[in-house]
Amino acid sequence: MKRMCGVVACAAALFVGQSVGQPLEIPEGVDYRVKKVAPGDSGWDVLKDNFGFGAPEFRSSDPDNFPSRRDQLAISNLADSSREKNLYLLITFNDDWDGRTVPNLTVGIDNPLPNQQIVLVRDAMSPGERIAFYHWRLDPQPGDEFIQWSGDYLYDFTNSAGVQDISQIELATWCVPTPGGFLLIGLAALPLACRRHR
Repeated sequence: MKRMCGVVACAAALFVGQSVGQPLEIPEGVDYRVKKVAPGDSGWDVLKDNFGFGAPEFRSSDPDNFPSRRDQLAISNLADSSREKNLYLLITFNDDWDGRTVPNLTVGIDNPLPNQQIVLVRDAMSPGERIAFYHWRLDPQPGDEFIQWSGDYLYDFTNSAGVQDISQIELATWCVPTPGGFLLIGLAALPLACRRHR
């Protein structure tokens, strides 16, 4: 598992499984959004890409022993210690999800920044168990991240293990200033505001 040596989100959950009254949808203000309905590695539809990163990349967590496995979804990024990144994922299944619980996915970072944190803000299933929703927060914003499909299941993101259960994947990110970044912006604007009031 060479690519799992960075930071991986496991148990830092704030609102896990709380779906009552909360729609399972990606916010409108995201700066990056892609959707995939075709099987295999390709077929991404780039809906919004403010930074020109293009489509994400499927890869194997163990390329030496299982090169055809597609259990990681790698997302390009730019490291910025003054910002945090919100990561959203929607997975639609062809049939009801067997486990009646949200599939266990985690987020990892190959090159974490100092004091890197990964928080699972929310995961939930839709009525009928066909759509899984995830929201992670990465603080500070790292230079890369990947979503890890759990090894407990018999297939991966591209259904390459022979079970055609996933019909659609939608991924989005939203990079915003950290609370400390907002404070710095306010302090920078203070001298200008003082000048205007003289």
